[in-house]
Parts: sequence; C-alpha cells; structure tokens
Amino acid sequence: MISKLNPYDFDKIYKIMEDSFPSDEHRSSEEQKELLNNPNYCIYVAKPEDSSDIQGFMAVWQIETLTFIEHFAVDERYRNAGLGSEMLQDIRNMVQGRICLEVELPYTDMAKKRIGFYERNGFAYNDYQYIQPAISNGRNPIPLRIMATEGSLDIEEFNMVKELLYKEVYRVSTNYIDEIYHIRLIEAKDNSSVEQIIRSCLIEYGGNHEGTAWADPNLGRFSEIYNKAGNSYWVAVDKEDNVVAGVGIGELEGISEVCELQKMYCLSEVRGLGVAARLMDVALEYAKKYYQKCYLETLDNMTRAQKFYEKYGFYRIDKPLLETGHFCCDVRYMKEL
Repeated sequence: MISKLNPYDFDKIYKIMEDSFPSDEHRSSEEQKELLNNPNYCIYVAKPEDSSDIQGFMAVWQIETLTFIEHFAVDERYRNAGLGSEMLQDIRNMVQGRICLEVELPYTDMAKKRIGFYERNGFAYNDYQYIQPAISNGRNPIPLRIMATEGSLDIEEFNMVKELLYKEVYRVSTNYIDEIYHIRLIEAKDNSSVEQIIRSCLIEYGGNHEGTAWADPNLGRFSEIYNKAGNSYWVAVDKEDNVVAGVGIGELEGISEVCELQKMYCLSEVRGLGVAARLMDVALEYAKKYYQKCYLETLDNMTRAQKFYEKYGFYRIDKPLLETGHFCCDVRYMKEL
C-alpha cells in the first residue's frame, strides 16, 4: 500500500527520479522539493514497514476533479514483480474521478512497452498532439501524449485536461508553443540556415546524394526563387529569430492546377512540437488561392513524415506526376485543396 512521503526520504525518491527520467522531464532537486509545500501536490511511496528502502514513488497533482500523475517510477531493483501495477491500483482506490499521465510517443520499443503497461492497468492512449512545456528554466519542451482512465478522451475533454495541466502544473498559456516559435516568409539572411537544416535532415535519413534535394542547384537561393505569385517559402523561427524549420509551395511546370509542397524540413529538436503543423497550415492555406491540388515527394524511410502528411489528407499515388529531378524520392502523395 502506498503512503505519503516522509520529507526525510526526499533524497531517496529524487535519486530514483533522476535515474528514471531524462533531465528535461524533471525539475532540479530544490524545485522539486519546494513543490511539497503546494497543497495540490503530493508524493506517495511504496515502502515496506520493515525496511528503509523506497521501492517506488508516485508524484501526484490533484487539480479540481482531475488527478495527474506527473512522475511514477519503481526502483530498478524492484521492477518486473508487479509493484507498478499495485501502486496504480492503490492510487485508483484512493482518488475519485479521472486520472491522467503523460507518456512518450510510441516510436521506440521502450515507449511502446510503457504504453502497453498503462493500457493493461486501465489507461487509454489519446493520440492528440500534446507538448509538455519546459518543466523548468534550462529544460526543453517535449512532445508527449496523454493517457487517461475512464476511457478515451474526446477532443473537448482533452483540451480541458491540457488547459488544466498548462495552467496549474506548468504555469503557461495554452498558446505556449506559439509564444516560442512563429512563422514568417523567408528572407535572404535565412538562406544558409535553411540549406543547413535540409542537408542535416538528408544526412540523417541517408538522402545526401543525387536524386534528392541534396543536389538541387538552387538550394541556398530560396529567397530569390520563391518570390512570385503561386510560389512562396516560410520559415519557423524562435525568439532569437533562429530558423528551426521551413516549407515551400512551388508551381509545377506545365501543370497549372497542381502545386508541389517543397523542402519541408525541421530540426530534430522541434519535431513533434507542432511547428511542422503550423507550417503546413500556412502553406496549404496559401496553396488554395492558386491551385486545386498539392503534390509532394519524399523518401521511403521517412515514415514519421508520411504519417504526418496522411493526417493532412495526402494520399499515395503510384507514379511521379512529372520529372522533378528527385528520382530517389520513391514515395509520392497528392491532396485535393
């Protein structure tokens, strides 16, 4: 049975926290300890009566009728023995109403394993875009997902949960990401930054060769090329005006009703934060003014990008629409505008 943490044991649970979570997912020891003075925050521990060992802990926020498990970890010496499930059952017996928590996206075997664990314990995975704001100064925002008891969340329920967490836990507005990054048209000073982003992404996916954007002769001249009606390029920049992502809409020679979504690339550190979604919204809204359809080409191993395109209504087509010079881009998509 879990019980409230004795403050004298704080260092023990913080050691488990440091061992179990990346630095971006927890506060400093001083900040974390200070939260014990917050009446809406409590840490529960699994600690045998006859031992000084902390076997696991659960840091919990009570926000109106919502219970939020911010941190939950079992000491590695006591894992795989059912303790985690027992602790979750204990908290479910202790509180009323919905319980939620944050999980990593299912891109790794470990993340999938954790999601499966929570599903077996009565939590539903909700695939709405969600960003954990920077938990402390010097930490970074992280793309995560919300899991919750009492069934899957509909969009209104999800937005309510997100608003409560942003307001009470992270102390930020729901427009948090918009306050960090904004979209603007490309300028000449951005050309080299965009080129570097594209080249780094292509290296990451093995596309640094002929037949991809790598060999495009105009790769560093975007501000000159995207400067007429029906052709435009936007960049996402941070508060210091550093470019972190970009996307273009360009005409296709000889096909007046179809445009191409071009050179959409993001730095790895901003993927999943909603930056690409904002760029896509701007690009497609612009494309609607001039075209009836939008075409794109990508690499077969860019699977996350493909899922992103499909969420926006792009569908695969078998053959290239025309010769673009990107003969190694072996996946093609089309979308009605």
